[in-house]
Amino acid sequence: MASMDLTNEVVRLRAELEKVSTERDMLLCEVSNLRRELELSELKHLHDDRLRVTQRAMERATLGVSLREQIRNEEIHRRTRVTDIA
Repeated sequence: MASMDLTNEVVRLRAELEKVSTERDMLLCEVSNLRRELELSELKHLHDDRLRVTQRAMERATLGVSLREQIRNEEIHRRTRVTDIA
């Protein structure tokens, strides 16, 4: 009878291990997806920042203003009334 109990216990433990392994795999997949989303989000922000810098440079050139004059971006944006692209 003890042999049958051990066999049942082994079967139960294998089923539990399979369940835990499946859950682990699902969690690892979710973590991987979240990392990818974070990387894409960071790349989008980097792209948006570059667009903003380029737009401000074009606005400065339009106004004939240099960076040395230290005019705030808000003031340049107010003067040009250009819609932000990013």
